[in-house]
Amino acid sequence: MEPSRIEPAADAFQRAFAAVSPLILEEWPGLDDKALAETEGDFDRVVALVADHTDRTRVVVRRKLGELLVVAEKAEPQRRENGAAAPAEARKPALEQMDEIIATVRRLEAFAADEAKRVSAKIIPAAESRVHKSPWMSLLFALGLGLIFGLWLNGGRRQR
Repeated sequence: MEPSRIEPAADAFQRAFAAVSPLILEEWPGLDDKALAETEGDFDRVVALVADHTDRTRVVVRRKLGELLVVAEKAEPQRRENGAAAPAEARKPALEQMDEIIATVRRLEAFAADEAKRVSAKIIPAAESRVHKSPWMSLLFALGLGLIFGLWLNGGRRQR
């Protein structure tokens, strides 16, 4: 994968904010459009705004905003065509469509990698501190999970 072709998700979101904001308001109709405009396309501020006004967690909101970004990026070329007889996708050669799909997948992959790094940076230190505070409890918990998982996997094969 070429790092030069992959752009950070927050930058892509900010550039496409004008196209994404109607989709955000459509997805979450209770959201105030003025408050959304005040975020100025800052990805973290939009996530905080949506999470505060809905019952969704920030991780779920980030994932949904990533999906809306992809939808907005796919719809942008069609909007530029402005009412052509056939959709823009139908007129493009298959090779160009494949290139666009690959680019979209790479952007999604970069977005997912950024999210995984962000989440793991928060979860791993918290888990390590809990293990250091009570190693015996952690060991018993791991043994218990292993026993349950082993019984579950071996349950169908074992006959008495």
